[in-house]
Amino acid sequence: AGGDRGGVLRKAGPLFHPSEMSDAQVAALVLKAKEENPDMGAKRLVTLLKEQGTSVSLNAVKKILQDAGGGAGEEPAAGTAGTAPTPQEALASIGKVERRNANQGCGSGIFAKVGVKAGEKLFSVRPAISVVFDPAAQRVCGLCLSASAAPTRRGPARVLLRRAADASFGFVFDVENDKVVVTGVDVSSPNYATLLAGDSITSVEVSGVQKKCSSPLDLLTVLKGLSPSAGAQGDDSLVLLVDRQELSPCRTCKTFAICSSCASHGRLPWHAAECAAFSALPEGTRTGDTSITRFLLRYKATLANGDWTDEKENMSLVPTLQANPVALPQLEKLAKVAGLDQDTVANLIFQIRTNAMQIDRAGKAACALSVWVGYTNHSCDPNAQVVPDREGLVHMTALRSITPNEEVRFSYVDSTAPFEQRQQILKEHYGFECRCDRCVKEDPNKAASR
Repeated sequence: AGGDRGGVLRKAGPLFHPSEMSDAQVAALVLKAKEENPDMGAKRLVTLLKEQGTSVSLNAVKKILQDAGGGAGEEPAAGTAGTAPTPQEALASIGKVERRNANQGCGSGIFAKVGVKAGEKLFSVRPAISVVFDPAAQRVCGLCLSASAAPTRRGPARVLLRRAADASFGFVFDVENDKVVVTGVDVSSPNYATLLAGDSITSVEVSGVQKKCSSPLDLLTVLKGLSPSAGAQGDDSLVLLVDRQELSPCRTCKTFAICSSCASHGRLPWHAAECAAFSALPEGTRTGDTSITRFLLRYKATLANGDWTDEKENMSLVPTLQANPVALPQLEKLAKVAGLDQDTVANLIFQIRTNAMQIDRAGKAACALSVWVGYTNHSCDPNAQVVPDREGLVHMTALRSITPNEEVRFSYVDSTAPFEQRQQILKEHYGFECRCDRCVKEDPNKAASR
């Protein structure tokens, strides 16, 4: 289910200021945005419309959605990852599909609520949990999974510099490639997450006057010459001008990077817990392939601290996914390293093996566990496909027209492979024999259909 297709969620229609529009036009704009982005709640819709240049209040959006019969569209509260789902929540609907019992001994499946044309998206989600593989950890955002092909920079950015209670600024800098570069920021510093490791400092602006920094000595001279009040809490007279990397690697754990978009949304502090947990492991545990260890630590950090965004699948639904058992000779060691019980670790690994999809970024870069993709059954003659985009969203897209109440299925394997090869992979990896119409026709033994 891999892929590296471009594109993001479509944005809403024409851009007008509400004062230039009638109530009916505003309502039409909100409803169009909701139709094109069905998984967004009212708060996210307000943000989306604002990004497009249209300011509509949260209460107005809620009222429009309620009047249209769709409810207020509330986002789940942050920090609810540990809340167990009810059966009703686990059998919810999303986008243009709903989950309900399937026929032919396939348990539950995903069914179209409305007619869908070829090429249309049935649903779009940000997966419940993901991990970037070690070789790509410095070039792919560890949160949204966006990638940077080269260490490009965006700048200049203005960073308001603050003093801590002890009057320090809480960051370290050095010379890299003839530039003054931030090499670390203390997690307790008031500048943590606003100033990033890798930022190249070009100048300091004090009370509107810029002072260039071509060497660490220049910066030290400027900072030491400041008045005690400069950069104090509540004072905005001290600004750093920096060239910022499109992707900033974590220089502590060295297995994480954050993109400029996630950093600008204040998401870097969320990484602190998993970073500290990984960095505290014995050195031997932090070498080689660490992806499964980091996946487990991320799961634990999410349970303890909530998720890094509420615009993704709630991780509390992960336990509802199917988990096909396999031998785990390292189970005891993994559980000890992650600080989780063995049953939890085993079930997570089983679920990864059964449901995870590969995310490509100029090659294999990450794996992601999506609840709604996991809920979707297999067919060797699929009517849909899974398309991860460059921004980390996963889209279930129709390959042909799908009628209302028709089950949505995609292929877990390469559907162009021969019958015997498909059956072998499905049996060994997913634990079942496919008896879809195509397989029944291609079966040389003409076995009875399921």
